[in-house]
Amino acid sequence: MPYYIILGNYTQKGIDEIKQTEEKLKGVHELAKENHGEVKQLFYTFGRYDVVAFVEFPDNAALMNAVIGIARTGEVRTETLVAMPVEEYVAITKEFK
Repeated sequence: MPYYIILGNYTQKGIDEIKQTEEKLKGVHELAKENHGEVKQLFYTFGRYDVVAFVEFPDNAALMNAVIGIARTGEVRTETLVAMPVEEYVAITKEFK
């Protein structure tokens, strides 16, 4: 399954509801499962982004459903990157001419 990195920033609504973080995290994991995905790692970060998630979904459509579900809460804005394991990258680059 493809891997993705989701970078997130809290909105003001997300900050206002910060005390509900534990409950919201359960919802994120459930949303991933509902879309046949999995949150592999989740980090709270300092700097440009507040949250970084490493996730796995079967395809872009499943990922999109989950990300839109998160966006609909109005609590986090996200940016998503497609991630490729280094072994897969090396195998592809060996085919370059």
